[in-house]
Order: sequence, then C-alpha cells, then structure tokens
Amino acid sequence: MTIQSKQPGVWCLAWCAVPMIERAPDMDDSMENRKKTAPPRRRNIGDIRRDELTAAVLRCIISKGYDRVTLEDVARESGSSQGNVIYYFKNRETLMA
Repeated sequence: MTIQSKQPGVWCLAWCAVPMIERAPDMDDSMENRKKTAPPRRRNIGDIRRDELTAAVLRCIISKGYDRVTLEDVARESGSSQGNVIYYFKNRETLMA
C-alpha cells in the first residue's frame, strides 16, 4: 500500500517507518560542486613520450656533445625507433631546440 506524502507528487510506501526529510543545503548536486571535486586530468601519451625523448637528447648531449648527437643516438638512448623520434620532432633542429 502506498500513501502520498506531504509534498505533492511524492509517494512513500506505507511500511516505511523512516520519515522523508529534505536534503541539507551542503549536499547540493549542482554541476558547480561536481567540477570542484573532479579528478585531475591525465597527461596525454604524446606529451609523456615527448618528455622522454627530450630527456634522452639531454643525456646524449652530455655524453657526446651537441654537434655529434644524431637522431639515431636519441632513438637508441630513449629505447624507441628512429621513426618515433621523427614523428615527434621533424628534424634535428627541432629536437635540439
């Protein structure tokens, strides 16, 4: 059996002994509050790979010197292929910048 509560359009089961209460003002479900508690965004895999390649360039420059570093050296140091290095950095000048 169901009965209507004091609020129009809201129904409650007759066997339910818990009275219906209003939500507290601090429990607001608005989008404003959801945005504040959203988890931080994850980094893009491209950004991570680019950072790894940049770190490999620095290690190569330290060990070989600026003028002697090649894309092949950077690929070997980073553990990826030359094609991957070229995908993120089109030439040696952009890689060293």
